[in-house]
Amino acid sequence: MLHATRYLFGAFSMAMSFLSLADFPVTNNQILGHLASVLFLPLAAFLSKKRISKAINSAIAFGFSGVILLLQDPLVALEDHAEIGVFAGLAYAFTMTFLRVHTKTMTHTKSAPVSA
Repeated sequence: MLHATRYLFGAFSMAMSFLSLADFPVTNNQILGHLASVLFLPLAAFLSKKRISKAINSAIAFGFSGVILLLQDPLVALEDHAEIGVFAGLAYAFTMTFLRVHTKTMTHTKSAPVSA
């Protein structure tokens, strides 16, 4: 069941990535893609019920605000269908974050070669 979940979220994530690339500039898509790395630690900590230090929380907030700051101008000047690209890019970032956490939890129950 874990592999099926990973497959479904992976397929959805890939579809969102391509949809985002079709309707939003590549450079901005790269920024949204890097958002997955910023969101990984809070989601992993939440799912594993661990606490994050204030310094790390500050770094996460700083990284998230940097993404918002970089996307501020492109989001203000949205062109045709660019909203779809933005939402697809955000969906890609969130599903990639979930996939990374999910794959990491799979390695706790199975050996690494089986999870890959």
